[in-house]
Amino acid sequence: MLNVLATRPSLWGYTVGEERFGRDAAIDLQQIAIAQCLEWIEQGYMRGHYRRSTAQRLFEKAVARMSADGEYADADNGENGSNNSAARGQAYCENRYRLDQFMSIDNSSGNLDARDARSNYRDSAKRLGDDIDIHCQLVTTPGGTHVTYRES
Repeated sequence: MLNVLATRPSLWGYTVGEERFGRDAAIDLQQIAIAQCLEWIEQGYMRGHYRRSTAQRLFEKAVARMSADGEYADADNGENGSNNSAARGQAYCENRYRLDQFMSIDNSSGNLDARDARSNYRDSAKRLGDDIDIHCQLVTTPGGTHVTYRES
């Protein structure tokens, strides 16, 4: 779901039922939905349904699997393999960067709910990604900017 929500809508926005949403309004709604998804993950541990570490792991897996098929590179190497761990970490870092970039879009629409959602996202993502984010590094080269995952 995060993969779809973090994809920019077409220039023409979209239509739900009879209601038309322009591109800026669509982005606002998508940002609100993303922040809500993170809030639901956090509510699980805040209400005592599971531990904070479980919420963090749910967030890491959800972000790592932000793709059309819900998989990441080298996913067939076994759930506990070191290659799989590195592939999952790399996928997390790339997708987290993509998610952060999408959530930083402020189209100045004046939608206060979207503004609050962006702020709530930053706070929730920081708490939920606290353990893994230290392994993500933004690298800028003449070829462009990319994200890498480095295990300690």
